[in-house]
Amino acid sequence: MKNKQGSNKNSLFRVGLMIFGVIAAVVALFFLLYKFSYIMSGVGKIISILQPIVVGLIIAYLVNPMTNFFTKHINRLLKKMTKKDKDFPKLSLYLGIAVSLIIFIIIIFVLVCAIIPSFVTSITDFVRDFSGRWESFITWVDSTFTGKNSLFNNFYNSLPNDIKLTVDKVFNTSDWFAIFEANAGKFITAIYSGVINVATFLADFVIGIVVAVYALSNKRLFKAQIKKMLYAFFNKKTVNFVFDVSKKSNEIFLGFINGKLISALIVGIICFIGVSIMRMPYPMLITVIITVTDLIPIFGPYIGTIPCAFLLLLYDPMKCVYFVLFIIALQMVEGNIISPKILGDSTGISAFWVVFAIVLGGGLFGIVGMLLSVPTFAVIHYILKRIFEHFLRKKNLPCDTSAYAGSGGLIIEEAKDEGNEQEPADKTEQTVV
Repeated sequence: MKNKQGSNKNSLFRVGLMIFGVIAAVVALFFLLYKFSYIMSGVGKIISILQPIVVGLIIAYLVNPMTNFFTKHINRLLKKMTKKDKDFPKLSLYLGIAVSLIIFIIIIFVLVCAIIPSFVTSITDFVRDFSGRWESFITWVDSTFTGKNSLFNNFYNSLPNDIKLTVDKVFNTSDWFAIFEANAGKFITAIYSGVINVATFLADFVIGIVVAVYALSNKRLFKAQIKKMLYAFFNKKTVNFVFDVSKKSNEIFLGFINGKLISALIVGIICFIGVSIMRMPYPMLITVIITVTDLIPIFGPYIGTIPCAFLLLLYDPMKCVYFVLFIIALQMVEGNIISPKILGDSTGISAFWVVFAIVLGGGLFGIVGMLLSVPTFAVIHYILKRIFEHFLRKKNLPCDTSAYAGSGGLIIEEAKDEGNEQEPADKTEQTVV
């Protein structure tokens, strides 16, 4: 009798604890949404303070696969040189870190030396020629969109009066110049702040290299500490589930980031060759803009095309048209040939969810959100998939989505009968969250 009363008390306590947890989660979510801007501003301040640490951890994450590769091969080489069967873990790790970081720095140095001089020259030429190019552009607009052009004039006269007023405002070149003149100070301030940001980033990069060395040399210790903490609070199945998700997340992020970097580099090389063959101005400036924005999936190439097209419109409107056609063709090649070969299905989510993730990430976190939204959403998708499949198996229901595609319940019932006869192949799928 006492045991039953004790078990009833325990069950009531668990129910109460669960209800309290749900209420606390709802309150926390409401507070997060209601005070989201304040929370993000606080997070932004913390990140800006810890920026050298963040840069170092990013460098360590990118260099880690290379470090593992060199550590493994250096250890084999040391065994052959010493003719001993024992391993040299610390020495191999330190040498692997050194070789990896040296290669990483050399790659960055070569890219900077190859891009920066031409990039600076392109910006200098643009600033020097801007006044003359602007006047030529204004002359072209006046000669094209005025009464001298009978085709446009006839079309203009057929428009309603309210639309005519809008067209007059759009093509009033004096208003354009006034707007540009009014914002000239903002342009100069933006350039100055850009120079300061570059200098700050260089300082953070140097500190980040030091942080990366410590992070890579102590990665096994950090992993052991995290595992120790998780085992202290959760059971073994939950910890195994967490590490399985962490491993899959690492695969998704590394596959997406490395694939996107290689894809953007190939697009940048093709773009530079194309604009050079077409003898377009500011080739390196255009190439850098297209390459950097190409890192953003789907929308990136078009975001980069707009400022480049504007630069070419000031120089020569026909070159602007040729450039836009060239970028459209380049994006077709990337979307159908380059990206599928390099990225493949690294994220495992459909095109709809890719667009959803980019729009949501860009709206919440800006450019960084657009860059990292797709792999982040892919990880969330994988976690939810594992949880749903776990509960479906507990109900002896199929995990294959196609089993639920019918209009009625017949397909599900048949799949359920088949599912009763089959055991899950992977033990990790049976983990309890």
